[in-house]
Amino acid sequence: TRTSIAVPGQPCTAWRFDFAVPQTAARQSIEGQIDGQSFGFSVPARGSMPSMAYASCNGFSDLRAQKKLLQPHALWARLGRLHTLQDRVDNQTYGPFDLLLLGGDQVYSDAMWALVPELVEWTEMDWYTRTHTVFTAAMQASVQSFFSKLYIDRWSQPDVAAAMRSMPSVMMWDDHDLMDGWGSYPSDLHESPVFQGIFRVAKAAFELFQRQMMGAPAPATLPEQPGHTSGYRMGPAGLLVLDLRSERRPRAGAQTAAGGVLEAERIMGEESWRAAYQWLDAQQTAGDMTQAKMLNAAGKLASLLSKNTRLNITPEQEQAMLPIVIELFEGAMDLGYVKFKQAARYVREFLANAIDQDAADSIPIDTLQGAYIATARRHADKDITPKKDVIAVESLEELAEAPEAQAADVSPDLRQGVARPAPSRRPTCAKPPPWLGETSQTICLTGPAKHRPRQRLRAQSWII
Repeated sequence: TRTSIAVPGQPCTAWRFDFAVPQTAARQSIEGQIDGQSFGFSVPARGSMPSMAYASCNGFSDLRAQKKLLQPHALWARLGRLHTLQDRVDNQTYGPFDLLLLGGDQVYSDAMWALVPELVEWTEMDWYTRTHTVFTAAMQASVQSFFSKLYIDRWSQPDVAAAMRSMPSVMMWDDHDLMDGWGSYPSDLHESPVFQGIFRVAKAAFELFQRQMMGAPAPATLPEQPGHTSGYRMGPAGLLVLDLRSERRPRAGAQTAAGGVLEAERIMGEESWRAAYQWLDAQQTAGDMTQAKMLNAAGKLASLLSKNTRLNITPEQEQAMLPIVIELFEGAMDLGYVKFKQAARYVREFLANAIDQDAADSIPIDTLQGAYIATARRHADKDITPKKDVIAVESLEELAEAPEAQAADVSPDLRQGVARPAPSRRPTCAKPPPWLGETSQTICLTGPAKHRPRQRLRAQSWII
């Protein structure tokens, strides 16, 4: 289906095309054209960990700084080369990326204070007049035109456009998408008609250009909360995207003697925190937690293997590998893979999806046997493979003969994804938990790409 809407302040139309691609057992490449413009993206195999790239801060607070750079979009260009396997980071290959996460400051609105005549005039007013001046229709029209043009210009940059038409994206705004420091200004200024008017215009532009909203909330938006906090599930990965700007505000009546910037009193409201915690609780099915533990073990293994070539495992590495592989077999047995060949085959396939096939092949058959025997001792109530039959397996090739685990081998709770009881989390105040920091302001990479940073595999859910 397709939907369109007029772009505020600009003589053009925004179009949204909705379609779905069913996942299959193998990775897919999807290509197409819209009005002569080619696009293409990859869809990960069903149940596999998606490969992701993360970026933020796509701009400059001071345009003079941008003009001094020979290549202001150099990182976008490199991201494109990484996506198409034409570049490396520290001799490590990444891509193709299934998802591009943009964690804030996709555009920088700072220039509006110099380019919008009505705002230039407003900033020259005294404090009382500024905080009481009405946000006029002329102001609104000029600010709408500024934001629409800003997005169109940024999205049209060749390297940016190339990335966005080749990687599906999830975006969340931060202050520069609105105005620098939003939510931390003196309350009189924050609540002033002009500031609130700019907020409404910037929010509408964010919803159109970043969230592709044309009326209804964007897919994956969590219910019963006023912001844009969203939750996504992609195979074994969970992505919780927190909106830390829509409800951000200073303490009422608070300001410095000089009217300076203050700390925000509220980052998200109680309804938004409750919606986020409820989404997290809903992910905690028995199967999810087991997969999370296995991903953590895969991260340990990847970190161990990155220190030397996998084709030359040292005795010390093999010894350190055993307890990690035991963790993986624990997960396999919890998921119903009880027989040795079935469990070993599942562990190898899990590692091939979570890391790569080289990592799966690097585990010697005797390590798989030892890990299974050690794990089987704690599962004596199950129909485990006798030790002598485990030792009788002489090669990895024999594991390929193992049949798939039958559904009957898996408990009903794991098959149907029944959530275990989770404690109720109702925030007693509007402040965020202490473990939640600000959005990262860097580019980092994660996902099932060959030779990617191993420590990134330890996360089951990403919060940006």
